[in-house]
Order: sequence, then structure tokens, then C-alpha cells
Amino acid sequence: NGQVDTPFVKEQRKRLETEVVAWSKGVRGNCPKPIVISGPSGVGKGTLISKLMKEFPSTFGFSVSHTTRSPRVGEKDGVHYHFTERHTMENDIREGKFLESAAVHGNLYGTSIDAVEAVTDAGK
Repeated sequence: NGQVDTPFVKEQRKRLETEVVAWSKGVRGNCPKPIVISGPSGVGKGTLISKLMKEFPSTFGFSVSHTTRSPRVGEKDGVHYHFTERHTMENDIREGKFLESAAVHGNLYGTSIDAVEAVTDAGK
């Protein structure tokens, strides 16, 4: 259902007496907000991200997505994707550990809370 259901979110839902559907350390207070760049394959997401990171290296970071597909030649785990077993990723999605996920061509892809927090923890 897309809802993040971590212990922190459950605590906030109770404390705020309202629905909490997502949370990231990167959106508290007056700090910079995360930017999501999405689009179909081949539209230039990677090019745009590379240019932003080159032009503003202390501002922009890149969260490494997870996938259940096999690595392609030259791809490295933790750099291009976090290559994950399907049952592990399905369990993590059910447990609310992903901000978003999708099935594409029989494989799962998604962005974990931990991957985004690794970037925000680095101050980007």
C-alpha cells in the first residue's frame, strides 16, 4: 500500500493522532528537501543526476536503489544497485522498509529508507 510502517512512524502516528505515510531524516525542520528524479528508461535521469552531482558535489547525493534482477556486466553491488534476493526484498517491502517499489519485467525495483537516509546522513 506504499505506507511506511516503521516503529518510528507508528510512534509518530500515535503522538500526532493522524496518519503518517512517510518519513525521512532529510525532511525535518528547515533542512533541504529530498529531490526525486524519475522517468522511463533512457530519458536522461542518470545524465541529469551526474550533472547535478558534478556541479554541486556537497549538495547532491545519490541513493542506490534495490533490485532483484541479476547484475549486468560491469555493475557492482552497492554502486549501481543493491542486488537483493526476491524473498528478502518482498519481506522488506511488507515490513515498510521501502519508500517505493515496483515490479518491472518480472523483477522488483525500489528505494529503501536506509538508502535515502545514507545520503541524508552524509548531509546531502
